[in-house]
Amino acid sequence: MTWIERWRGRPKMKQHPDWIVIDTAEIEDIEYEDVDPQDHPDYCDAYISEATYKGRKMTYEELDVLNEYHRDYVYETLWNYLYWESYILDHPRARLKQTK
Repeated sequence: MTWIERWRGRPKMKQHPDWIVIDTAEIEDIEYEDVDPQDHPDYCDAYISEATYKGRKMTYEELDVLNEYHRDYVYETLWNYLYWESYILDHPRARLKQTK
């Protein structure tokens, strides 16, 4: 098998759906799920399950794009919530969803 055949048979990378553009500065009221303290400091299973975007609830497609393609934003806002906002602010913008 030549390298060209291997190249053509490679798994395709996920493409960002360009019809969904998210301005992360407009996201509020974030709710996280699967935040496991034993997973500290990675929190690789944590994701945003609900959020408000420009005054309306985000759709499942928008949440998928946010969690998949803006992973650094998810991680950074989770850290800010866990280690800064929850201690400093009386009304944090984010909350953890209780899972059974």
